[in-house]
Amino acid sequence: MRTPPIESFGPELMAALLAGSKGEHKLQLPYRSAIKFRQRVYQLRRAIQDAKHPEAAAVAKTRVLIKWPESTATYTSKKKVSWPQDPKTICDVIIAPYDSEFSAALKASGIEAKELDDDVLQTPAPTPDPSALKGFEPQ
Repeated sequence: MRTPPIESFGPELMAALLAGSKGEHKLQLPYRSAIKFRQRVYQLRRAIQDAKHPEAAAVAKTRVLIKWPESTATYTSKKKVSWPQDPKTICDVIIAPYDSEFSAALKASGIEAKELDDDVLQTPAPTPDPSALKGFEPQ
């Protein structure tokens, strides 16, 4: 399946991805809408990476979790994947950096991460597209 171009996504999704790379944000949606939201966010992230957009490194740090109340009746697949029986079940949709669930425990142990504006992993810059140099002659 071909990823839609970046221009086909609403600016709110880009804002959600960028906000999620820096901290946890929670919204509530019915389960069916939550699934569609997560799918669109991940499609946008893929489109950003494919386009080598300057924010690609930031949005790669974001994930979307869907949580429903523990009392919710669920179906379970053979692979032990569960989902609500009622697609209208109101769920918490959490947009957050990967590994953010460990933040409180790490902070309590005295380990704190730098602000995400810094590239703590020193991610290399994207490799330039060689076709952009076609016809270039060094002097």
